[in-house]
Amino acid sequence: MEKKLIKSKDKKISGVAAGVAEYFGVDPTMVRVAWAVLAFLGGITLVAYLVCWFAMPEPDNNNIDGNISGTNGNISGTNTNGSSIH
Repeated sequence: MEKKLIKSKDKKISGVAAGVAEYFGVDPTMVRVAWAVLAFLGGITLVAYLVCWFAMPEPDNNNIDGNISGTNGNISGTNTNGSSIH
């Protein structure tokens, strides 16, 4: 499965920082703090955040735990008791 840079459902403002954190496999708080510090130090950090806010796609709302398959939204996976669901 290929990694995609998308906004996160773990939103504080828009989901950009958490999406970047998920993409790189780091703690979202660290990305948020780094982004805030860099924004106060100047540069294009705020502009980059705004660009990401509008350019990064939203997360797929249908895929709750990665168990949705098929083109018509059929759910497949396993129940908590181990039996299959289709």
